[in-house]
Amino acid sequence: MKELISIFSIYKSQGFIKAVWTVVRIVILPFGKLNKIVPQSGTIVDIGCGNGGLTNYLSLFGNRNLIGIDLSKKRISSAIKSRRKNVKFILGDATQIELPKVDCYMMVDILHHISFPAQEKLLLFLSKSLKNNSILIVKDVDPSDKIPFLFGHIIEKILYPEEIIYTRSKKEWLKLFNFLGLSAIIEEGIFYFPDSTKIFILKKKIYL
Repeated sequence: MKELISIFSIYKSQGFIKAVWTVVRIVILPFGKLNKIVPQSGTIVDIGCGNGGLTNYLSLFGNRNLIGIDLSKKRISSAIKSRRKNVKFILGDATQIELPKVDCYMMVDILHHISFPAQEKLLLFLSKSLKNNSILIVKDVDPSDKIPFLFGHIIEKILYPEEIIYTRSKKEWLKLFNFLGLSAIIEEGIFYFPDSTKIFILKKKIYL
């Protein structure tokens, strides 16, 4: 609870509604579960960080240095206002930014917002950037879970009415990850929120 209060305090200067919405997203998406998966120390890069809610939340735990990257000037401007010492926000394309040694990359509910070729380009870049002991976490929707996906799709259309949603089933994601030389462990979303979320924990395959 104290972490949620901290996030509310970080964002309250930007307006009560934004602060409440940031806290609500942490509870329902589920950022608490992601916090248990993300390494407790090292450099964590959040690609498509938006206003930095998840990035700032993860910075409250362990001994992490967080970097949030987003293409939206408006969202990054909001994120930068949070001003936490162990968090840095960057406006730009993750494939064009020089980064330090990264222990964990994250893409949370991002890939279905970009075209299939763009998804593959970004994942190829990250698969090449992974070290043997680093991980990539991908959280995204699964259209093969029909009822939860329908619920999530309705929410997406309310929030982003003009956007095309580019989804892949769990089977299709695994096929792509395997092609890119990545092994995957799958975590399910949370039982109390009817979303069609899959969390993929990806590592570079080691061939003996």
